[in-house]
Amino acid sequence: MLMVNDVGVDTRVEPSSAHGEWSRRLVDLNRDELAQHAQYVEKSASELGVWERGGYIPLQPFLVSTAARRHLQRVHSGLKQLQVGYASDVAQGDARRLADAVGWSPAESWFLGAKRPLADALGASRSDVFVAGGRPRFLEINIGTCLNGNISSSVLGEVFPSTPVGSQIGQDHPVEGSSYLAELIRWVRRDRSGGPVNVALLGFRDDASEASLRWADEQAERFAAVGIWCQFVPVDEAEIVDDTLCWRNKRYDAAIRYFMASARVAEHRDFFHALEHATRTTLYGSYVSQLFASKTLLADLYQNDRNTAKQRRLLSYLPWTARLVERYARKEGMRIDPIAWAAGHRSTAVLKPGNQFGSRGVVVGALTSDAEWREALADGVRAGDHVVQELVEPDTWSCMYWHIESESLVRVESPVLLGQFDVNGADGGCHVQQPIKGSEVDLLTRDRDVSLGCVMSA
Repeated sequence: MLMVNDVGVDTRVEPSSAHGEWSRRLVDLNRDELAQHAQYVEKSASELGVWERGGYIPLQPFLVSTAARRHLQRVHSGLKQLQVGYASDVAQGDARRLADAVGWSPAESWFLGAKRPLADALGASRSDVFVAGGRPRFLEINIGTCLNGNISSSVLGEVFPSTPVGSQIGQDHPVEGSSYLAELIRWVRRDRSGGPVNVALLGFRDDASEASLRWADEQAERFAAVGIWCQFVPVDEAEIVDDTLCWRNKRYDAAIRYFMASARVAEHRDFFHALEHATRTTLYGSYVSQLFASKTLLADLYQNDRNTAKQRRLLSYLPWTARLVERYARKEGMRIDPIAWAAGHRSTAVLKPGNQFGSRGVVVGALTSDAEWREALADGVRAGDHVVQELVEPDTWSCMYWHIESESLVRVESPVLLGQFDVNGADGGCHVQQPIKGSEVDLLTRDRDVSLGCVMSA
């Protein structure tokens, strides 16, 4: 198995003093100044298109210490290396072995055999992270390319420091943040340094990130600024001609697949199959990446008896995780039956399909009735591809918002759910889920109405 560097001493992830100072400066503004501040944020981040239906506009990033931001990135990088290395050991050079191990049927493994470079598939990732007691707890690692939240964290990471209050804070504290978009562009430029390149952003018009297709315009503008032509290409209008992606008589040298396009594969299987085999178009985000992100793989890694002391220390940042199958699992030095444990610990257990994404099929025991839990547990055992994870109770963080309807400043305490990005080995920034509506939004529910802010350091 791949060796990883020791992550060192735990670093608490919590508000820095500059975060509180930013909030206090906002409180000191009068109503007109606050309205101008909110309008500046909304206009400067208009490409996100998430506040047009009302609710809250965030007025500040979440600021942690530089040490905390580096710690998040180190742990994410180490866990990703460990998971990819473990998957590679399982595969033994044959991705079909990995597909069998994580429970993908032959019909679901249609993309295998395409001979795509793994580096193009696995170069970008995002961890879902709760913070509990100041300690980051990594729930899972999503591996793909165009992952949710990367646009908002990049855009807001530029907008917030340029606001009137942000400029004042920056005079006393060096506010810093990383950009997924900037790192993605560097990655593509390094790969395509031989000459001009046309880049396709592959997705669906009705499946747009951040509730607006303007994210594609923003990304295209960022590429254009460094001499790379880029545009949104709808999957249902594209085709593969002579092993090349084409749309409206234009050929594309590279394609960046929107991660959530996975939900629409069945409708366009022939196109995606041809894309995986299109040798004249570099594909960033091959479907093989989802094998490496399997939660059943994560459970097996967590339960692996051969982990070294350093690897176990790194895995301590994960909640307890095991396959939901009739075999023993280790928990706190004891051997337990994961099915029996889940049945007896509804309030502290979470069930997840091993090979789904976007929170599909996730059941939080604390949010269900006894009858619903028994039914979900039986369904998961019958499916044979689920994992059980111990619930993490997140801390709450305080941020200041402008409430559009009441035109007033609002302080909201919400659970800490982060998304730490890595792009081709570089820090791609970090987002935080924030409420759009309601004064006490529970970000754990499936009906959450959220925007994606950014985490920066100061």
